[in-house]
Amino acid sequence: MEFLYDDNPIVACSSGNTSNCAIAVIRFSGFNNLNIFSKFLSIPVAKIKPRKAHFCDLIYEEQLIDQVVAVFFKGPNSYNGENVLELSVHGNVLNVDRILDLFINNAGFRLAYPGEFSYRALKNKKLNLSQVEGLDLLLNANSNFSLQQGFSLMSGSLQKSYLDLHEKYLNHRSSVELSIDFLEDIGEQEGNRQLFESFSNLMKSINKLCDRIKGDSAKLLNPEIVLVGQPNSGKSTFFNALLGEERSIVTNIAGTTRDFISETVHLEGVNFRLIDTAGIRNSEDAIEMEGVKRALDLVANSFLKVLLVNPFEFNAKYFEILNGIQFDHIFITHSDLTGYELAIKNLLETESFLVLLSNSNLVESANSPYDKGFGHGQKVTGPMGAEKAGPMGAEKTGPMGAKKTSPMEGKNSNFNGLDISKEFDISSYNLIGDVQFCSLKIGLDNVVSILSQQASRKYSNAVSEEPILLKRHKQKIFEIAKEVDQYGQLLEEESDISIISSELNNIGHCISELIGIVSPDDVLHNIFDNFCIGK
Repeated sequence: MEFLYDDNPIVACSSGNTSNCAIAVIRFSGFNNLNIFSKFLSIPVAKIKPRKAHFCDLIYEEQLIDQVVAVFFKGPNSYNGENVLELSVHGNVLNVDRILDLFINNAGFRLAYPGEFSYRALKNKKLNLSQVEGLDLLLNANSNFSLQQGFSLMSGSLQKSYLDLHEKYLNHRSSVELSIDFLEDIGEQEGNRQLFESFSNLMKSINKLCDRIKGDSAKLLNPEIVLVGQPNSGKSTFFNALLGEERSIVTNIAGTTRDFISETVHLEGVNFRLIDTAGIRNSEDAIEMEGVKRALDLVANSFLKVLLVNPFEFNAKYFEILNGIQFDHIFITHSDLTGYELAIKNLLETESFLVLLSNSNLVESANSPYDKGFGHGQKVTGPMGAEKAGPMGAEKTGPMGAKKTSPMEGKNSNFNGLDISKEFDISSYNLIGDVQFCSLKIGLDNVVSILSQQASRKYSNAVSEEPILLKRHKQKIFEIAKEVDQYGQLLEEESDISIISSELNNIGHCISELIGIVSPDDVLHNIFDNFCIGK
């Protein structure tokens, strides 16, 4: 990135200029003094006081460009340590672009690169590396927890934990140096006591951080809900229902979805990436098999794994493909079709399906009075859109209102058995031992509600122990822990304090990188490439 070594004056719209809004903020930085703006502002620049708002006209060659509010932040008492001027202008995109072009073409400014304002703050020691990473996390957060951890990195508890680790390291280093230079003054016994006590405190600090790097934080930064199943299992209908719009094509032709389709869905303060995948089956079509491979890769690495099963169209090989995957939810579909009870019976007598159930991570789906146990407190939900009762002898429950047929669904208003118009009806099937399979015949709206609650609850549970989200931080904490462990063994075995002091430097370097005292260039590139222009 060229801007890493460029000190030229820069300008950018910091409030975004991709859509019209009431007010847009244009930010200037890196200029020597306000004289550069004298021919553009209607008030004398000498009267502009730092940190005071000044209403004035923006002019050029006696032509009124806009009426603006100007605020000047004099360096080094500014966000990035440089002179900064912010103009609040009318937020029409055309107006913003016109003002940017005015200063780029006539005042010697250039358009800022992504993250350049924050890079200059790092360079001028207004922010350290971990604070910049916290800002990056804050600006790109997909959940309230990500937002909070971004703030925590900038000035909160997580940053304090890193500084506490650094302080414990410095205390231990002082004990080592004390043993080298002043051992005769304090005595060997007291020197050893301080040495091992300070190391114990260092170990406690790193162990606390190690407890927070367990698990896959990538799934929490960008959580995905992946729908998987054989062709014609109802994935696309369910996908559309969760989105509340006809995004994915629904037909009665198996294999309509050849590649995955994804959209963002907001559930309980978290933005999930919802993915509809290609149907899982063997095919001679190379394109379709590539879609199947991608589907399996996606579900294997997803945050919430959802399997939809059409009991009329299953085979043992299909379930064997999925047996290595632990699903969070399994929904049984097509309950509106004749012969559903027999299809369920055959499904529950299929060994590969039972293996899949036993291996899955099925948890309680919702706080619903209709939930029944599925073996050792586990749960399974399905089917969706039932018309008929199960073998318990209940009467048929008809639709509570006709569903309009859409052009994407064909002629069958109960397409894929996902009919939102059905009433609740429970049918139980006893399986091996104390395992019981509960078939919840519920409408599609209720199933969507159940899955939404489950996704939100699983995310809340995952972040309850405040895991550290940033990959670089996790890697660096792991590296520090490894170095500390090796150093601890050396401390027990080695009597030469000068060798101990030399090995301690490796820990110090790793901690400096974690805090941001040391900022490797490749890390800077990765961070600022992810920033928006104007920040």
